[in-house]
Amino acid sequence: MTATDIRLLKQDEYLLLMEIVPDDEIMRGMFLSIAKSIKDGFDGISYTYAAFADDLIIGFVYGYVLPNKALLPQYLYVDPQYRKQGIGRQLLATLESKSGCTTSMAYFEKSLSNYYARQGYIIGDAVVALKELKDDK
Repeated sequence: MTATDIRLLKQDEYLLLMEIVPDDEIMRGMFLSIAKSIKDGFDGISYTYAAFADDLIIGFVYGYVLPNKALLPQYLYVDPQYRKQGIGRQLLATLESKSGCTTSMAYFEKSLSNYYARQGYIIGDAVVALKELKDDK
């Protein structure tokens, strides 16, 4: 397993996402949109946590916190050579725990149903997963 450091990306680190963008036009657009959000500065609603190994970005999770204390993880990405090592789980858990939310609802591709179920989400017929988060306050 790769040793990772997970932390909130800072405003001046927005270009780090472009270091791991896949060779896919749709994914490139998504990564650019998230990078712009980071560059524009902290808005108190969206958060991007990144995983680093040896000072290289290897993955990230991006999500929103709604006023009703609901978390909406939007994008979770781990570089293919670092997958199957629990990094995605660590990223998602970090976003969940730091959000201060009581519920998390993820929209995802149907092929990821088992992944989100293993993370504690209740999977329904729709491509949505819901998870109650502990309130540590």
